[in-house]
Amino acid sequence: MVLFLWSVSAHGAQSPSVAPTDFPYALFPAKDIALSAMGVTLSVGGLIWSQSINDLSEHQIDALNSSDVNAFDRSATRRWSSGAATASDVFVVTAALLPLIPVIHQFAVHRKKRATTLLLMYAEAFTISLGFTSVVKAFAKRNRPFLYNDDLSLAKRASLPDPAISFFSAHTSLAFCGATFLSTTFSAMAPNSRWRIVIWSASLSLASTIGVLRYVAGKHFPSDILTGAAFGALVGVFVPWLHRNPAQEVVVYPVGGRINGIGASVRF
Repeated sequence: MVLFLWSVSAHGAQSPSVAPTDFPYALFPAKDIALSAMGVTLSVGGLIWSQSINDLSEHQIDALNSSDVNAFDRSATRRWSSGAATASDVFVVTAALLPLIPVIHQFAVHRKKRATTLLLMYAEAFTISLGFTSVVKAFAKRNRPFLYNDDLSLAKRASLPDPAISFFSAHTSLAFCGATFLSTTFSAMAPNSRWRIVIWSASLSLASTIGVLRYVAGKHFPSDILTGAAFGALVGVFVPWLHRNPAQEVVVYPVGGRINGIGASVRF
């Protein structure tokens, strides 16, 4: 959207005095240091904290009852699939690597500054998504659905790793973060490309598939997955928004052959 704030012209507009760049993003030292520090601190602290949570004993697991789970999430307590869990692990790595394709492309065409900008932006989004998710997991200490599944032996349930860090889904958070980051940045860099719809559809479909697989695997409740999707998508859109290039936001230019007016356009 372009909003023309004010313009008076008698002889036609001249070219802008501040030309916009064709690359929509820029780095800001203070902002990027803060975002990077937050992402790294949350990631390291959250992962250490979540790994310190003690496993449940067989006695504690045996005392769990699926009727204590809210109705919206209860169906997950009857799900279990090691194959779906493995597939989700593979797909989430793929989803996390996809946003690096534009970075590699920019390096390949010798645009190292643009590549560095995109890489740092994605590193910030990824670490913030991972870190915040890890901290919430450690704080919430929510039992995973498979702990309530009576179709699994008590010994099996007790042997499975990370039983009490269900809320919210890191796989889904990272997948949607990568999907929205890739789609948002591609759309901004190539606003007229017909591939925008394809990239949005394919990346969000992959992220959604990962969420479904986490449910089928008995690893997460629906509320874990929906929360992870919402948070990851928010981070994937918000970090690029914070890095909007000011040269593309406001352009001030003289209007008329004798500069008898001033115009400004603001992009939203």
